[in-house]
Amino acid sequence: MLAQCHARHPEFELHIGSFADLSAARGPFDGVVSTFAWHESAADRRGELLVALASMLKTGAFLCFADIMFASPTAVTDARRTLGRRWDDTEVYALVSELDEHLRAAAFRPLQWRQSSPWHWIVLAVRP
Repeated sequence: MLAQCHARHPEFELHIGSFADLSAARGPFDGVVSTFAWHESAADRRGELLVALASMLKTGAFLCFADIMFASPTAVTDARRTLGRRWDDTEVYALVSELDEHLRAAAFRPLQWRQSSPWHWIVLAVRP
């Protein structure tokens, strides 16, 4: 994906990072995009990670997550029941409300949420 993006937009400076270790990130950045990686972050560190990400972004920069998330605990239960043995009990998927609270606590505004499938959500947040 990076090669394709670079071919189309050679003016972009692209970096690969990990939520497990943000110390290697060298900001400030114009934006952060994460697809299907947020659920791999430590659930008890998510608020702290968003504060760290906010500090690495320029004013007006964006943060965009697309990931497996759920609107409520009931939605998690429904997905677990629907997926049966295919459900991965080792993952701690984010709840939209919890991620929304963490983003707001890290001063991201405005937030735009979109559900892209029964178990996928996209959030676009801006660092003011």
